[in-house]
Amino acid sequence: MVTASQFYPIAQLTKPNWTTYGFGWFQQDYKGRKINFHTGSLSGETAIHAQLPSEKLAIYVFGNLDHAEVRHALMFKAFDLFALGGTQDWSADFKSLYKKISAAGDAAEKKVEATRVTGTSPSHPLAHYEGTYTDTLYGELVVTLKDNALFFNLNNTAKATLAHWNYDMFRGYYEKGRWGQTSYVCNKSFWQDSIGDD
Repeated sequence: MVTASQFYPIAQLTKPNWTTYGFGWFQQDYKGRKINFHTGSLSGETAIHAQLPSEKLAIYVFGNLDHAEVRHALMFKAFDLFALGGTQDWSADFKSLYKKISAAGDAAEKKVEATRVTGTSPSHPLAHYEGTYTDTLYGELVVTLKDNALFFNLNNTAKATLAHWNYDMFRGYYEKGRWGQTSYVCNKSFWQDSIGDD
Protein backbone atom coordinates (compact mmCIF):
# COMPACT_ATOMS: atom_id res chain seq x y z
CA MET A 1 0.00 0.00 0.00
CA VAL A 2 1.24 3.47 -0.87
CA THR A 3 -0.23 6.31 1.15
CA ALA A 4 -1.80 9.32 -0.55
CA SER A 5 1.16 11.52 0.40
CA GLN A 6 3.56 9.08 -1.30
CA PHE A 7 1.52 8.64 -4.49
CA TYR A 8 1.13 10.97 -7.43
CA PRO A 9 -1.36 13.82 -7.01
CA ILE A 10 -3.36 12.23 -9.86
CA ALA A 11 -5.16 10.18 -7.22
CA GLN A 12 -7.03 13.35 -6.26
CA LEU A 13 -8.73 13.12 -9.66
CA THR A 14 -8.96 9.36 -10.24
CA LYS A 15 -9.93 8.52 -6.63
CA PRO A 16 -8.58 4.95 -6.69
CA ASN A 17 -9.66 2.33 -4.17
CA TRP A 18 -6.05 1.20 -3.82
CA THR A 19 -2.56 2.36 -4.71
CA THR A 20 0.73 0.53 -4.46
CA TYR A 21 4.27 0.34 -5.80
CA GLY A 22 5.71 -2.97 -6.89
CA PHE A 23 8.24 -4.41 -9.34
CA GLY A 24 9.17 -0.91 -10.46
CA TRP A 25 5.60 0.25 -11.17
CA PHE A 26 3.19 2.60 -9.50
CA GLN A 27 -0.14 0.80 -9.57
CA GLN A 28 -3.75 1.75 -8.96
CA ASP A 29 -7.23 0.83 -10.02
CA TYR A 30 -8.94 2.87 -12.70
CA LYS A 31 -12.52 2.15 -13.82
CA GLY A 32 -12.27 -1.30 -12.25
CA ARG A 33 -8.99 -2.20 -13.96
CA LYS A 34 -5.41 -2.31 -12.71
CA ILE A 35 -2.97 0.11 -14.31
CA ASN A 36 0.83 0.10 -14.07
CA PHE A 37 2.82 3.23 -14.79
CA HIS A 38 6.04 5.05 -14.11
CA THR A 39 7.35 8.46 -15.03
CA GLY A 40 10.81 9.69 -15.85
CA SER A 41 12.08 13.26 -15.70
CA LEU A 42 15.44 14.79 -16.54
CA SER A 43 16.34 18.38 -17.27
CA GLY A 44 14.46 19.16 -20.45
CA GLU A 45 12.88 15.72 -20.81
CA THR A 46 9.82 13.93 -19.50
CA ALA A 47 8.26 10.53 -20.05
CA ILE A 48 5.62 8.13 -18.83
CA HIS A 49 5.09 4.47 -19.64
CA ALA A 50 1.72 3.03 -18.68
CA GLN A 51 -0.02 -0.31 -19.08
CA LEU A 52 -3.60 -1.49 -18.87
CA PRO A 53 -2.88 -5.25 -18.74
CA SER A 54 -6.49 -6.47 -18.90
CA GLU A 55 -6.92 -4.68 -22.24
CA LYS A 56 -3.42 -5.47 -23.53
CA LEU A 57 -2.86 -1.76 -23.96
CA ALA A 58 0.33 0.17 -23.24
CA ILE A 59 1.32 3.75 -24.00
CA TYR A 60 4.49 5.80 -23.98
CA VAL A 61 4.59 9.57 -23.78
CA PHE A 62 7.80 11.50 -24.34
CA GLY A 63 8.19 15.26 -24.05
CA ASN A 64 10.88 17.91 -24.20
CA LEU A 65 9.92 19.76 -21.02
CA ASP A 66 10.78 18.23 -17.66
CA HIS A 67 7.93 17.58 -15.26
CA ALA A 68 5.25 18.36 -17.84
CA GLU A 69 2.36 16.71 -16.03
CA VAL A 70 0.29 16.62 -19.21
CA ARG A 71 1.83 13.14 -19.49
CA HIS A 72 -0.69 11.85 -16.93
CA ALA A 73 -3.56 13.52 -18.78
CA LEU A 74 -2.47 11.81 -22.00
CA MET A 75 -2.21 8.47 -20.20
CA PHE A 76 -5.78 8.55 -18.90
CA LYS A 77 -7.13 9.99 -22.16
CA ALA A 78 -5.55 7.11 -24.08
CA PHE A 79 -7.05 4.56 -21.68
CA ASP A 80 -10.45 6.20 -22.14
CA LEU A 81 -10.22 6.49 -25.93
CA PHE A 82 -8.77 3.09 -26.71
CA ALA A 83 -10.27 0.85 -24.04
CA LEU A 84 -12.51 2.10 -21.24
CA GLY A 85 -14.61 4.92 -22.64
CA GLY A 86 -15.30 8.34 -21.13
CA THR A 87 -15.21 11.98 -22.12
CA GLN A 88 -13.41 13.56 -19.17
CA ASP A 89 -11.23 16.55 -20.11
CA TRP A 90 -8.09 15.30 -18.39
CA SER A 91 -5.97 18.19 -19.67
CA ALA A 92 -8.21 20.83 -18.05
CA ASP A 93 -8.55 18.80 -14.86
CA PHE A 94 -4.79 18.27 -14.50
CA LYS A 95 -4.12 21.95 -15.22
CA SER A 96 -6.53 22.91 -12.44
CA LEU A 97 -5.02 20.35 -10.03
CA TYR A 98 -1.44 21.46 -10.55
CA LYS A 99 -2.44 25.11 -10.37
CA LYS A 100 -3.80 24.42 -6.86
CA ILE A 101 -0.64 22.52 -5.93
CA SER A 102 1.49 25.44 -7.17
CA ALA A 103 -0.61 27.94 -5.21
CA ALA A 104 -0.21 25.83 -2.05
CA GLY A 105 3.56 25.80 -2.58
CA ASP A 106 3.59 29.58 -3.00
CA ALA A 107 1.57 29.98 0.21
CA ALA A 108 3.97 27.69 2.09
CA GLU A 109 6.96 29.72 0.85
CA LYS A 110 5.31 32.96 2.01
CA LYS A 111 4.79 31.38 5.42
CA VAL A 112 8.49 30.49 5.61
CA GLU A 113 9.47 34.00 4.50
CA ALA A 114 7.29 35.43 7.27
CA THR A 115 9.46 33.65 9.87
CA ARG A 116 12.65 35.33 8.68
CA VAL A 117 14.32 37.56 11.24
CA THR A 118 16.00 40.43 9.41
CA GLY A 119 19.11 42.24 10.54
CA THR A 120 20.91 39.12 11.80
CA SER A 121 24.32 37.90 10.73
CA PRO A 122 26.07 34.53 10.78
CA SER A 123 27.84 33.64 14.00
CA HIS A 124 31.14 33.09 12.12
CA PRO A 125 32.90 34.58 9.09
CA LEU A 126 31.64 32.87 5.91
CA ALA A 127 35.07 31.35 5.23
CA HIS A 128 34.72 29.31 8.42
CA TYR A 129 31.74 27.45 6.94
CA GLU A 130 33.79 26.06 4.07
CA GLY A 131 34.66 22.39 4.19
CA THR A 132 33.82 18.87 3.17
CA TYR A 133 31.23 17.10 5.29
CA THR A 134 30.21 13.46 5.03
CA ASP A 135 27.24 11.52 6.26
CA THR A 136 26.54 7.79 5.90
CA LEU A 137 23.04 8.53 4.60
CA TYR A 138 23.40 11.77 2.62
CA GLY A 139 26.93 11.31 1.26
CA GLU A 140 29.42 14.12 0.74
CA LEU A 141 28.67 17.82 0.96
CA VAL A 142 31.30 20.32 -0.15
CA VAL A 143 30.78 23.94 0.94
CA THR A 144 32.94 26.62 -0.67
CA LEU A 145 32.91 30.41 -0.55
CA LYS A 146 32.33 32.21 -3.86
CA ASP A 147 31.52 35.90 -4.29
CA ASN A 148 30.56 36.35 -0.63
CA ALA A 149 28.07 33.44 -0.74
CA LEU A 150 28.30 29.79 0.18
CA PHE A 151 28.26 27.30 -2.68
CA PHE A 152 26.62 23.99 -1.75
CA ASN A 153 27.55 20.82 -3.68
CA LEU A 154 25.95 17.60 -2.45
CA ASN A 155 27.38 14.46 -4.08
CA ASN A 156 28.28 16.53 -7.15
CA THR A 157 24.56 16.43 -8.06
CA ALA A 158 22.56 18.93 -6.00
CA LYS A 159 24.25 22.31 -6.33
CA ALA A 160 23.11 25.70 -5.09
CA THR A 161 24.48 29.13 -4.23
CA LEU A 162 23.30 30.06 -0.76
CA ALA A 163 23.00 33.58 0.57
CA HIS A 164 22.68 34.42 4.24
CA TRP A 165 19.02 34.30 5.29
CA ASN A 166 19.02 34.76 9.05
CA TYR A 167 21.22 33.72 11.98
CA ASP A 168 23.10 30.62 10.79
CA MET A 169 20.66 29.72 8.02
CA PHE A 170 21.48 30.11 4.36
CA ARG A 171 19.04 29.75 1.47
CA GLY A 172 19.23 29.66 -2.28
CA TYR A 173 17.94 28.07 -5.47
CA TYR A 174 19.35 24.88 -6.86
CA GLU A 175 21.14 25.16 -10.19
CA LYS A 176 18.45 22.87 -11.57
CA GLY A 177 15.65 25.39 -11.28
CA ARG A 178 12.83 22.85 -11.14
CA TRP A 179 14.25 21.61 -7.82
CA GLY A 180 13.31 24.94 -6.23
CA GLN A 181 15.02 26.36 -3.16
CA THR A 182 17.07 24.74 -0.48
CA SER A 183 17.69 25.88 3.05
CA TYR A 184 20.82 25.00 4.89
CA VAL A 185 21.03 25.41 8.64
CA CYS A 186 24.55 25.80 9.94
CA ASN A 187 24.01 25.31 13.63
CA LYS A 188 26.89 25.32 16.05
CA SER A 189 26.77 21.61 16.88
CA PHE A 190 26.86 20.59 13.21
CA TRP A 191 29.77 22.85 12.33
CA GLN A 192 31.71 22.51 15.59
CA ASP A 193 34.51 20.34 14.22
CA SER A 194 35.40 22.78 11.47
CA ILE A 195 34.68 26.24 12.83
CA GLY A 196 35.52 25.98 16.50
CA ASP A 197 34.29 28.58 18.97
CA ASP A 198 35.46 31.88 17.45
